[in-house]
Amino acid sequence: MKLKTALRRRSASELVKMAAAWGCDGATPPEDAGSDALIDFLYPRLQAKNHFQHLWAGLSDGRRRLVTFLAIHGGDLSLRELARRSFGGDPQAARKALAPLIETGLVFRDAETSALVEEDIYGLPDLLHRHVDLYAHYQGYLGQFLHGMETEDLERIAVEGLGLEMKGAARDHLRHAVRQTLLRPSKLHAHIQALPPEERELLYAILRRGGVCIYSDLIDLGFQRHYDHSKVDLLNHLIRTTGLLFIAARGANKYADLLMIPKDIAWIVKSGFQEDLRSLTQLDTATAGGRHAPGVVLDCGAQILRDLVIFVTHVERCGVRRLSNGGIGKNDLKRILPTLSPGKTLKYARFLGLCAIELGLIVPVGERWQPAERFARWLRSPAQGYADLVRMWARTSSWNEEFAEGDVAHTDAQITHLLDISEFRRLVFESLMHLPHGEWVEFRAFADVLLPQVALAVPRRAQRDQGKFNRPPFYIAESIVADSLHWLGLVAVGSDHQTHLEVAQTRGNLPVGGPRRRLRQRLKAAEDTHLLFRVTPLGDATLRLLAQANGNGAKADAVAADALRFETAQFTVQPNLEILCPPDLSLDVFHDLLRLSEVRQVDVVATLAITRESLRHALDHGLTADAALQILQRGSAVPLPQTIQHMIDECTSRPSALFLAAGGGFLAVDDPVLLAEIVNHRRLRPLIREVAGDRVVLFHPHADLTRVAAEIEKLGHAVEVDSEASVPIEGGKISLALSERDILLVLAALKFAASLEEEMGIDLSEGRMRSVIKRIQPGGPRFHALQDYAEALSKRFVRRHDLAVRRRVDQATERHRKQMAKLLDRAPVRPGGRHGFTGSNPATGADDIRALFEFAIEHELPVQVRHRRPDREVIEEQLAPESIEGDRLYAHSSARDTHSLFRFDRIIEARLL
Repeated sequence: MKLKTALRRRSASELVKMAAAWGCDGATPPEDAGSDALIDFLYPRLQAKNHFQHLWAGLSDGRRRLVTFLAIHGGDLSLRELARRSFGGDPQAARKALAPLIETGLVFRDAETSALVEEDIYGLPDLLHRHVDLYAHYQGYLGQFLHGMETEDLERIAVEGLGLEMKGAARDHLRHAVRQTLLRPSKLHAHIQALPPEERELLYAILRRGGVCIYSDLIDLGFQRHYDHSKVDLLNHLIRTTGLLFIAARGANKYADLLMIPKDIAWIVKSGFQEDLRSLTQLDTATAGGRHAPGVVLDCGAQILRDLVIFVTHVERCGVRRLSNGGIGKNDLKRILPTLSPGKTLKYARFLGLCAIELGLIVPVGERWQPAERFARWLRSPAQGYADLVRMWARTSSWNEEFAEGDVAHTDAQITHLLDISEFRRLVFESLMHLPHGEWVEFRAFADVLLPQVALAVPRRAQRDQGKFNRPPFYIAESIVADSLHWLGLVAVGSDHQTHLEVAQTRGNLPVGGPRRRLRQRLKAAEDTHLLFRVTPLGDATLRLLAQANGNGAKADAVAADALRFETAQFTVQPNLEILCPPDLSLDVFHDLLRLSEVRQVDVVATLAITRESLRHALDHGLTADAALQILQRGSAVPLPQTIQHMIDECTSRPSALFLAAGGGFLAVDDPVLLAEIVNHRRLRPLIREVAGDRVVLFHPHADLTRVAAEIEKLGHAVEVDSEASVPIEGGKISLALSERDILLVLAALKFAASLEEEMGIDLSEGRMRSVIKRIQPGGPRFHALQDYAEALSKRFVRRHDLAVRRRVDQATERHRKQMAKLLDRAPVRPGGRHGFTGSNPATGADDIRALFEFAIEHELPVQVRHRRPDREVIEEQLAPESIEGDRLYAHSSARDTHSLFRFDRIIEARLL
């Protein structure tokens, strides 16, 4: 309804109350003002956004939800529908809730009836409706599409599409009548059935795509990107006259337009044509609210700043090598990873390395990385550093979430045909801005809103451009949210189970190609994973920072500074030489502590430990004992324990002159004559280092004790050789002394055997393999890299084993194929079915269908199937079957271009093509 018309229907007393509600600027109309003067006073104020926001801020949550519900459906609803959907069918309760809103002038009542409308309508005038900001998941309903249409377009839908006599009707009544007709299940069903079969098939094709589709996708003929122009007229007729399909967003041309079936119409069709009586709570498909709260929550906050300090300090202390591609090696990243905040992956360490390089915190010096001069300035301004970090990530193309490892700038592989990730991130930011901050959001619902916009804004790649590094947009969005935004502290992620979060943070990191078994596991994990996220207060401030990237940056930096405070200079030094660092400890103080200590644990409170090695390393690199003591005294919240002074004195005192050298074993001889014979032997004399006392011979480190024993036996003397690698101890146990290389090989072999047990389903070790692995693998942070190397070597054994088995299977298959070919050449030709299949074709019984699919998998043949969807709709599509998993079929659908699992009990008919 028009605002001025609605105001003229109000009495003078009602206008006075409205003027009191809308006079937020202190202005008031004259006391004796008539209706015309009051209308002139109210009309500009009801159109002003600031006046509306002031009034909106004073509303209760229930009244806001009621206005939002009206805005979702185009601003106008009948009292009967509003009562049924939000007040349990009680009209009196609906009138009572609407009364305060009507009094303040937010909602108006249209009591004027006509041949089209025979009941009261309550709603928002057009000029007020535009002020209500709807979240993205509240958009796309029929009333909103009809609200923005011209009168002639509404008449075309009413007369030509629905067959109603509505010409000359008021626009509000016309819009209300069209909506009521299309949302009545019986009339909607009849309307769809009356469509030509080709248009009806197009409509259901869009429904199968989630109700949203790009115009060109419906007329695309495939690989060559030719358009079927015979479908253009059908689509145009659906858009112009039926009221079932609308243009949700305009593209560069009509072929790039985003088409959408209104959400309420799609819900009615998918639910078997039930009436849509969902309330606002039920329409909220994105936020979890009180209906679901995650059991496991991960919130990084501003931990990335402390992790960057730890990363750069490690580079300073250990002299990390610079690779030829300009990056940091994986082994160095694995050594840094245990010292970072918990729950992080190797990809996170790689992300920190790229950030440190891009921000100039580390620079190459020869073949090593070293901290830059600006690192000290960066430490003193955390808010500015964090703002630079977020801006860098938002704009950089060196980090691309479509690439499995993320860093595309420092990789030896040739990465091509990746999406414009900065545009993708911009769409994610815009979608996050239209979400309720602080509430948990379903990631799948968020992706349902985001991905159609991605398809519209980022042109689809041709099939020939697809490579092994390209991943579906869903995984890219999941990687941006669950990885990058989570690491930056912009969002917190949560789920019911820890494994769901691990799947979300690793599933998108796997390349699209690979073994089919892994692909099936990833698809199954995608179906079961329930990922939630919410925008944090730091994320809220940072999103405004990004929104003002081209505007007032200083103001946005001030907003972020309120959420980033590292101002505390005090920490706690304990007698056991551990330092407890609070989360808001100044970054430059934290860096000073890291220079003379080792990281034990980084959580909300970081735990550092002063050791002899760390203190001596700091002293060797220019830190004096007085400076180290001053750092600890200046920041310690308690008096320093005496153990600190003792440790510093011990590390700075000069030790006595001692000599340490390596020996290659010793020989104990009781007989002095035999000792002289061995010492003077011409072959043993070069191996002897020294004779200690009158009965011990010490050998050089390079001496081969096995050779020494052989030479002594040649002299006719028996010698007992002690084992270098094993020592028997009490309790029937043996202590092994193996080199890192030997233990690496043993661990890899045991892990390889355990993987064979798991894959083949055979218990080779009677259940003892896993326990033995746990007992022999060394623990502690020093051996983390060794365990990773053993895991990598075990996987190499598995690959070599699979390659050898596959080679033998291929050889046997080729040999049997040749033998079978010879037999077939001699065998008489027998009549058979399609491709030699002797079963029923088409097959309808359960056993016949399974036999047909087994034949199709063996001979790599396509199959046309008719099957029933979960919503009981029967559809027909062409499948390329790949494997049978119990009572399910794993196959590729050519219509949807995806791999899916199909239950055999839902397949009605199958036919070989």
